Amino acid sequence: MKKHTNQIIVLLFLIFNNTLYSQNIVDDCFNTVTSVASGDFNSSSDLANIFSSDVIEWDGNNWIGGYPATNITIPPPSNQISCKAIFLGNGTTWTAGGESVGLRLDGPLVEGTTYTFDITYISHGFGSNGVFEPSFYTNSSATLSSATLVGTLMPVGFVWETNSFSFVASSSQDGDTWVILKTESSGTSGLINSFCQNCNINVPNCSVSVNSETICEGSSATIAASLSTPGNYTFQWTVPTGLPNPGNVSSFSTDIDGIYSVIVTNVDTNCSSNNASGMLDYFSDFDFTIEQYCDQNDFILEVVLINNSFSIQDSSFIWQLNNSNIIESDYMISLSSYLNFTSEIEELPLNISVSVTTKNNCTKTGSLLIEQVFCSIPQGISPDDNGKNDFFDLSLLGIKKLEIFNRWGTSVYQKNNYTNEWHGQSNSGNKLPTSTYFYIVEFKNNSKPISGWVYLNR
Repeated sequence: MKKHTNQIIVLLFLIFNNTLYSQNIVDDCFNTVTSVASGDFNSSSDLANIFSSDVIEWDGNNWIGGYPATNITIPPPSNQISCKAIFLGNGTTWTAGGESVGLRLDGPLVEGTTYTFDITYISHGFGSNGVFEPSFYTNSSATLSSATLVGTLMPVGFVWETNSFSFVASSSQDGDTWVILKTESSGTSGLINSFCQNCNINVPNCSVSVNSETICEGSSATIAASLSTPGNYTFQWTVPTGLPNPGNVSSFSTDIDGIYSVIVTNVDTNCSSNNASGMLDYFSDFDFTIEQYCDQNDFILEVVLINNSFSIQDSSFIWQLNNSNIIESDYMISLSSYLNFTSEIEELPLNISVSVTTKNNCTKTGSLLIEQVFCSIPQGISPDDNGKNDFFDLSLLGIKKLEIFNRWGTSVYQKNNYTNEWHGQSNSGNKLPTSTYFYIVEFKNNSKPISGWVYLNR
């Protein structure tokens, strides 16, 4: 059997008399979790919502937070603005089996040691007999499974009372680090007040701000705790995984996305703010290409995204021709229409660029060189290898099939998915003589096939 020195450790918690005693509950102000507009609160490492309990906060006139707030009219002791309480409903009116909450201790219980907890609480009494006497458990983790039932708190009614609950830790409680309060099915609902000092004294009103909600590749943002009241404060930050903690500073720069939160404490009053948080969103690098094609007789340029890396609909576009802005600013433009209506005389090749700005104000520019602008079928080719008119170029027209016939109607050349492969040769690769040839083209968009003639000049 383990032997321990017999000693009495009295854990005194604040009864709101402006005196702060030693504490063993880590989150004595219930600040590691935030009030929720409706529904149960999410657990932290220090305050556990074991079953359906609510954290509520007094704003000076009403309780705000969980679902029961609309029915709770009892103010906190001394009308403490911004102080919190935990609502525990009974099994008949609120939650079958009773609601429960876990409070983590800053050290383990020791067998044979006497512990005293001063707890301020009140009956809510909604739909019940008006007596609030929650059960008191301890455990090594925030769960009722294998927890030790120590007893029940002294019954209270509709007036806040502070009662001491004492016990001697048994062998089964040795090493326990959690206190659990629970309502039973036969009990009533009630409030457990926070154990910290009077939060009506210079409560830090804090929020987390960023100079930009998003950051683009290669840039950074400033995270700052914004305080409405001057004073001497400390800052306890929680930052995304992988980022070194900035320490006790009010602001810092970062290029890591995620949620940033801070608890601000007034050094003079030892009063802490709620856990304020802000979101920084990093949109990974986005990419696109510029495609060129013909639509009827229009020479079209279109921004096409790569790997769905951004939204076309939520982005803006600035097109430039030879470093001068083009009026049109959609994700696609008709270059031939622009050239036909502008008073400027442009010479080939054309230097085209487009700047894409996403909804997060990240910008990227792409460019291409346009060697020729046409969307009609050539009426002649001269394959003399001088680099001009050497090929029957239909590359922008989306050709499904091309077939060439001589003047007697004999098919001399055909090609599926044609672009610009015909330079006056037959299917067997022999050079065809100078003459007028006829063609039939079928389009990939299944529009009506067209026919015409082309002159081959040797």
